[in-house]
Order: sequence, then structure tokens, then C-alpha cells
Amino acid sequence: MISVPVAAGAGAFAALVGSEASGGGVESFLMLLLPAALIGMLLVAFGLLPLWCLLARTGPNARTRLTLIAALLWLAPCGVWIAVTGLDAESAMREAMAILIPGLLLISIFGLLADQRGLPSSLPMRSDGRQAPSARAGRGVLPPGPAPAEVPFPGSATAGD
Repeated sequence: MISVPVAAGAGAFAALVGSEASGGGVESFLMLLLPAALIGMLLVAFGLLPLWCLLARTGPNARTRLTLIAALLWLAPCGVWIAVTGLDAESAMREAMAILIPGLLLISIFGLLADQRGLPSSLPMRSDGRQAPSARAGRGVLPPGPAPAEVPFPGSATAGD
């Protein structure tokens, strides 16, 4: 689930910025692809996955909320960065598109692929977004039966010594 949005965002960034670079061949594309993939992985790992864990069980519109909130969280710092750099209008628009389009592409693909059941668990969900009652019973509990035998820690004194 993580590799598809990251690859799409990194590829979009490398294609947008690589087309503007002079002598843009395969080498410049690959030189742009790796840092873009790293930034995409960081965005997914520290932004989208925690946000999805919070929103996954909130109801049937969790994916829409994820996409909208993540897009706003991506647009705000990018907009501040563009405003602070003090570029002219044409350069600012080119920089904004090179940053915003790959990020929004990554966010929308992640939102489309997000599992409605949430992360990290994969318990069955009802149509209203809540966990199914049968899935609650017995999860994380040892099955009934005899208790497991105690195994002494190596090097510790046992009762027979």
C-alpha cells in the first residue's frame, strides 16, 4: 500500500522537475527520483499512516476525511514556503506546481488505497465502520486448555540443584 503512492509522487516530481532541467536524461531523472521517494516515504510514515490510524474507525467517510485533512496539511507548509522564498509570480507558480502536484497525487492515491478497516489491525468491520462483535471475542486471549509449562531461565538455579 505504501510503495504505490510513493512511487507515483516521486515519479511525478522527477518528471515535472526533470523536464525543466537542462540536459534532462535518465541520469537526472534518477537523481531526482531518489530524494523524492525519500520525502514521500517520510510523508507517508510520519503523516499519512498516523492520520489514517486516527481516522480509520471514525465512520464511512474516513477516506474522504483523510484525503482532505492530509491535503490541507500538505498545502499549508508548501504555501508558506512559496510565500517566504520571495520568488516572482512565474517562478513561484512553477515551484508550487513542482511541490504541490506530486504531494497531492501521493495523498490521493494513498486515500484511494487506504483500507477501511484501518491500520495496523485487520479485524472485520461492519458497514457502519465499527468493529464486528464476533471479532472482539477471543482476540488476544490464549485458548482454553492447560497452562504452558514453565521453562527455567538458562543459568538460573532450579529447585533440583
